[in-house]
Amino acid sequence: MIKIRILNESIVTEQEKITLSQIVGDNSIVSFDFDNTLVKSFPDFDEDGELIYINGGSNATMINLMKHLIDDPNKKVYVVTSRSQGADEKNPEQGVPAQLERLNLKPDGLYYTNTQPKVTKLKDLGVEIHFDDDKKEHDDIQG
Repeated sequence: MIKIRILNESIVTEQEKITLSQIVGDNSIVSFDFDNTLVKSFPDFDEDGELIYINGGSNATMINLMKHLIDDPNKKVYVVTSRSQGADEKNPEQGVPAQLERLNLKPDGLYYTNTQPKVTKLKDLGVEIHFDDDKKEHDDIQG
């Protein structure tokens, strides 16, 4: 069974930050959404009308948790994003790989679902807990 957590940085207290590590516990395969979970971002369009993503800051709580998990040799840590890989390729400086590099995050894998629900990819990867800000993703997994 995959567990999912809905997180909103503006309401994560110090106690909740400690609890996040307790939530992960012994789960060995963990994944993170990218947009608005690790990095605050929003879709926009370039001068040619092509979809791009704009970075609006980062979520230090989730980044620190992800770094901690990456450093644990007993954990597999993935980024699973519904972002379009094609949009990232058209705007590589704001793409997920470039931003992960700037944040010094080296997950075990990066997967795009190209706007499709993540549940199938999460199951394929054997993810046990997934951190995501999107209520729709939570509903898809519960369903």
